Order: sequence, then C-alpha cells, then structure tokens
Amino acid sequence: MSELTVKRLANGRTMRQLIIALALIAAALAVCWHFQRGIYSRLAGPFISTVEELSELPSLDASYRRLFEISASKPLLLPFRDVTVHTRRGRETGRTYTYFYLLPGGKRPLVLRAAVDNLAFPATGEMIEVPDNVRERIGKVAPKIMEGPGISAVMLDIEDPAFSFHGILAIAAVVAPLIGLGLLIRAALRLMDFRRTPSVAALKVHGAPVDQVVAHIDGELQAGSSATPLSNVHLTPSWLAHTRRANLDLIRLEDLVWVYSTVTTKKLYNLIPYSWSYALHLADRRGKRTAIKASKAKLPELGEAVLQRAPWAFAGFSDEFDAAYRKNRPAVVAAVDDRRQQIITANRTGGNTQPGPA
Repeated sequence: MSELTVKRLANGRTMRQLIIALALIAAALAVCWHFQRGIYSRLAGPFISTVEELSELPSLDASYRRLFEISASKPLLLPFRDVTVHTRRGRETGRTYTYFYLLPGGKRPLVLRAAVDNLAFPATGEMIEVPDNVRERIGKVAPKIMEGPGISAVMLDIEDPAFSFHGILAIAAVVAPLIGLGLLIRAALRLMDFRRTPSVAALKVHGAPVDQVVAHIDGELQAGSSATPLSNVHLTPSWLAHTRRANLDLIRLEDLVWVYSTVTTKKLYNLIPYSWSYALHLADRRGKRTAIKASKAKLPELGEAVLQRAPWAFAGFSDEFDAAYRKNRPAVVAAVDDRRQQIITANRTGGNTQPGPA
C-alpha cells in the first residue's frame, strides 16, 4: 500500500470528479441519442411546412423533423376538450383545458391540439401521433370526416417552443456536454498537477510556499498513525485532512477557534421524526466552517481527538458564541490566541489546560 500523502488524497478526490464528468457526458449523449429527432428539430427548426405536406404523412416515422410552423385560416374547433384538474393537498387549485381542431387543406384534414380556443396563425407545434381516444371522439362528433381517407395520421401539438419539454431538452443537450467537458478538462489539469486542487492551492494563505506546506503535512502523515474513528478523516499533530465524495479539506489545527457538534432531525410532515444525522463542525480564524459527518457513536471520540490536539479552541455550541463568531470574529480570534499562548506557557512549565466552553 502506498504512503499517505496530500497528493494521493487530492488525486483520489479528483479521480471522482473525473468519473462524474465522464458520467455526465455519457448521460447527455444517451439522452441526445434517444431524443435526437426532437432535439434536432428544436436546434434547426421550426421548419415551415404546409397543411397538405403534414396531412399526407403516412406515419410519425415518415419524417425526421418534429417541429413545424404552419400558416392557415379557418380551423374547425371540435366540440370536445380535455380538462386537467390541478390539486394541492386534496384541494382543487385550478384547471387547464386542451382544445382540438381540424385544419382542412389536403386530402385529409390535419388534427391540431392547443391550449387556447382561439388559435392564431402562424402556429408552431410538435408533430406527434394522433391518440386513439382523440380519433374515437372525432369519429363520434364528425362521422362523415372519418369516412374515406379519414383524418391525418399525425397531429400537430401547438406549443411554446421555448418552454416545451423538447425545447428545454434541446438547451440541456447543448449545455450539459459543455459543462461535462469543462469538468473533464478541469479534473485532467488537476491530475496533471495536484497543486491546482482548491484545498491544496489554498495552503498559500499560511505564508509559506505550497510545496513546503505540503511537505510538512506529508511528513506528519507518514511519521505516525493519523487514523481516527472515521476512515475519511486523518489527524496529525498539526493538521486534519477530511476527504469528502469529491473534495478534500486540509485544516491547520492552529487555526481552529471553535469546535462543536450538531444533530439534524428530519421530520415527516414536520411532526414525526424519522431520521437523525450527526456532524462535527470546525470553525477557523478566517470564518470558514467545515462539517464532518459522523455516526452518533463515533462523533464524541472524533471531537475529543480534535480537541486534544487543539485545546485552545472553544468547545460546544451556543447562540451567543455563534453570534460573536459571525459578527465579531476578530475578538473571538484574539481570545483564542490568548488561550493558545497560555497553553503553550503552561506546557513549558508543566501545567495542564483543558478546552474551554463556548
């Protein structure tokens, strides 16, 4: 097994970012392939067509295009409609209606579906198959039309292209691969040079070259056991390394000013608790808070291990200290610096100082 180093920890998180980027690109390409006709029509269309051209199509697969713009006059509003009832918590909040039209102009009239009962032209819509229930209802209200050639095999679903399903999908089909490619390039650059990782690059705030700080952390990681109750947390005399799913936290213990734990309860309907999550929070002198998730059993042991290495930090949560940390952090940092100096002095003289409450 290779030695534990900052590079290994950083590259491990970056590899996960690389996998996420590849998965995003693969998912985007799969969606594009499945909905290729609809996406292509949104990107290249709408295509200007005529009633005659659309009504003569024998089936939906007869044309690769899906989005059309037509111009016509005097559409026939059919005497039936679909009603969608919207409810919230069992109560009706509104209704929307869908209307159907027949548009003459070819050997067979073209069926239209729209959300308005006063359709204006030109109109843009997606070509879909005529549902069987629509075909049956047209046969009941206009039996003569169904005789002979009947109605068109396809229907034009009039829509707002910008907010339609395929319209949004077309935007996502362009944006998602670009995002995935950007993430892929970023991850590849970080693998080439782990110093590009944000947590490693941020080490420069400590006033020394990044390579020098990294070498110091590596030395402590390899000098002795850095194991903690959590497999994703490594604790050395001066540093804490916390690996998350795709990120890495490197915290200098000297910078800690506050350590506290929290319990988050999830409730069903805001009444019945059904889930609890536990976390240890580390607040540093620059205002950054890092949350480390842990089990109820391991949380106290982890908190004790951190406070043993940073006894100057205030321990425990209180609303008053939280307000002081947010609104008057310099005073909190000054108090911690004084505590740290007292602990250093006490250690030199053989004294013993315990972490104080917040």
